[in-house]
Amino acid sequence: MRKTLAFIAFIFCSTVLCAQYYDTSLGLRAGTGLNVSGKKFLTESTAAEAIVGLYGYGKFNGLGLTALYQIHNPIDNQGHQLVWYYGGGGSLVLVEGSTFLGANGNVGIEYVFDDLPINFAVDALPTLFFGNDAGFDISFSAAIRYILN
Repeated sequence: MRKTLAFIAFIFCSTVLCAQYYDTSLGLRAGTGLNVSGKKFLTESTAAEAIVGLYGYGKFNGLGLTALYQIHNPIDNQGHQLVWYYGGGGSLVLVEGSTFLGANGNVGIEYVFDDLPINFAVDALPTLFFGNDAGFDISFSAAIRYILN
């Protein structure tokens, strides 16, 4: 009887607490420029996100590449439909003949629709740039991605 209860508890915990709600998604991210965003889960709670963006406003006319590592935590009691995440990574921005390297932070929330293969995220991306034009920037973005699998 104790072994049966332990087995049921193990199955319940492994499906409720560790259920991964999707594996890979691809979509658009808007905020500071228009970007393409791809996210791939590495484990049940960690993901890598790649962002490629074209920037064409003000003095910034160029291409940005960002790679992020994120840790996801459920907000709701239903599993992973609504999560908040945090993480960090790096950026490479090519603007009008100049190259900028940056260290990023990342914090946001993400919602996965029950009946549609779509997720929606809103986040902040503070960046500390290094080099001759060192500085700090923070962008706020919204992303909508199609869940591939």
